[in-house]
This record gives sequence, structure tokens and C-alpha cells, in this order.
Amino acid sequence: MITYDTSSGIVQQVSNPYLQVTTGFVPFKPDIEKYTISFNVINGVKAISKVNVYATFSDAGSKKTSQEILFETYNVTSPTRTVIEDELTYADLKKGLTVNGTSLPDDADAIIPGSGWSFRFEGVGPTGEAVPLIGAINIVLSKYAGIYEVIESAYVRGPEEYLGDWNGTEIFIGHIDDKTLSHNDYWGIFEWGGCAFNFEVDPDTKVVTAPILTECGLFSGVSSIGCAKEASSFKNLNAYLGYKVCEVNNIVIDDEVTGAHIIKLSYGYIGANGIPRAFTEVLRKKVD
Repeated sequence: MITYDTSSGIVQQVSNPYLQVTTGFVPFKPDIEKYTISFNVINGVKAISKVNVYATFSDAGSKKTSQEILFETYNVTSPTRTVIEDELTYADLKKGLTVNGTSLPDDADAIIPGSGWSFRFEGVGPTGEAVPLIGAINIVLSKYAGIYEVIESAYVRGPEEYLGDWNGTEIFIGHIDDKTLSHNDYWGIFEWGGCAFNFEVDPDTKVVTAPILTECGLFSGVSSIGCAKEASSFKNLNAYLGYKVCEVNNIVIDDEVTGAHIIKLSYGYIGANGIPRAFTEVLRKKVD
């Protein structure tokens, strides 16, 4: 029998510092006085003393992006966890940023829907060296952009292969332009590999066309499928659910009272063996 000495215990240490971003998305509304951003810095053996936050602004009207500026520097005061929270006014957000040589408008009401700010983080090491920190905060003016919770979902591969759901997952929906949104996280049960897909929303009918692949190309397989052109490829998913997804999904249901909009999506791809892989999900926007 093997015995182990447990008298001294085990000390675990974090080698590299990292971020816990608690406000990854903040909705921008011109009538709001202040916007709260917050994140935690988990320090490591390779300790940092400060976090530099850099900002850029993307203008939906001109389709141009500002220069990147050092927005703020925050002190890291703990060897373990430092909680950082700040309140930003529109004056704070516009300061120092220019798009095509022009400052942001003085009146927040002049910000065009789809425009927004992106913040990236960089730690400062003991000798002043830059330490990359993974994480981002986005402040965007958009009715639909934000964090959504998956409340219904299913993935079917083949006639009798149901591979589960991802209910409870949080998905970030981004704003591309007046009729195009981006799905920036998961393809069904698969974690995001950095290749978002876009989908269009008809502003009048609220009918969705999905997916529209980005320059990243295919998620997998030999071709993408969507209800607009490949409704028959969803027959296995239809059989599992007991209804035709292309007749009830791919639509946005507005909730103008609470802002908890619903997005219903069905999408997928054809595998290398020719069998469709079909996903369906219902997303509900999270609101305060």
C-alpha cells in the first residue's frame, strides 16, 4: 500500500495574471448619465501592478474606426484579486477619440445605432513590460446587441442522433449594420473558435436569414445550410422536435416593454459524409 504525507498540505499558485470581466457588454443609450464597467484582476506569480485599458470607437455611419487610445490606467493593489469598477459618462467615452480626424459629437443623441466602443486590456509588469490580458468590454448602441440566454435548443446529426442541448448558455449577439447581427459564440454545443457567423433581420417582417458566413468561411463540413435555401436538410431535426423548424424559427420577436427580445435561429452544415448537422436555438435577451 502506498501512503502519502499530507502534513504539509499543498499550495497552489497562479502563474500568469488574468482577467474576470464582469461587464463584457454594456448597452449604450444616449439618455443614460453613467455607464458602469467592472472587472477583476487575478494576480499571479508573474505579478502586475497596473492595468492599462485601451479604447477604440467604431462609427456605424462612416464604417470607420478611431485610433486606439490609452483610456485609463488602474492600479492592481492585491497579490491575489483586485476588483475594479468605474462609472463612465459620455464625456469620458468621447474624450480623445477621433474618426477620420473628427472628434465624436458633443451630443450623445448624434451617435448612430450600431456604433460603439471596444476596450482591451494590458497589464504592466514589475519592470514596466506589457503583459497581454485576454478579455474585452464593448459598449454598443443597438436595440438587439447584447447578452442572450439560450432557453431552447437542440442538435441533431443523422436520423437518430440527438446530441443534446445548450440551454442556459449565454450568447453575445453583436451589431454589424442596420439589418445584420453577428452570433459570436457557439455553433450549437461547440465552443466558439473565433469565427462568428452573421445573420440578417428584415426590419419590416423580422424574418431572419441565417447563417451568412463571414470571411472565416465554414464552421465545418462542406457547406452551410439555412432555411431559406435548404429547408429539406432540417428533416431529421423536424422529426426529433415534432414540428418543422423552418416554419416557426428564423424570426425575431420584439419585446418593446422589457427589451427581452427573442431570436429564433435554425442553421447548420453538411458534414463530409453528406449528412446534415442541424442546430436550433431560441435566445432571449438579458435585461436588468
